Amino acid sequence: MKKKVVVCMPVQDSVQADTVQCLIDLLAHKNIVGRVQVTGTLIHKARNHLVKTAISGFKDVTHLLFVDDDMVFTNEDLDKLIEKDKGIIGSLAVERNVPFHPCVVPRDHKWKNLRFIMNGNAKEEFEVEAIGMGFTLISVELLKKAIEVKENPFYFEEA
Repeated sequence: MKKKVVVCMPVQDSVQADTVQCLIDLLAHKNIVGRVQVTGTLIHKARNHLVKTAISGFKDVTHLLFVDDDMVFTNEDLDKLIEKDKGIIGSLAVERNVPFHPCVVPRDHKWKNLRFIMNGNAKEEFEVEAIGMGFTLISVELLKKAIEVKENPFYFEEA
């Protein structure tokens, strides 16, 4: 079955120029059926809005691709995520500010191993407990199950 993907982009203020070019190229991808965007809101609320808008607005959508407003990527990057056929899969992104920590929580909680991965030594995917949403593909089926449990699957809890 062909995957039908909607690109979901939360935008804080503006989209980086390189990201715009990547999006233009991505919208021609054979699996992309549409794009939704929301601007200037809290990130968890933006993501919940994007999920509901994409699912209700695009018939037969199978996956949502979350893209941050400063990411640089290629169509081949999406192909790699689709080929893995996972419920949630994303690329490794880093924080926007020094010291540029990776936006993942390793399943084994061995943070020192992430330096090894960030230096280009990971040739295959690896499992994590949590992942940043910089360039992340999520199945709609999984999102619908999450919505059944909690109306807004993306949320922020203060410690």
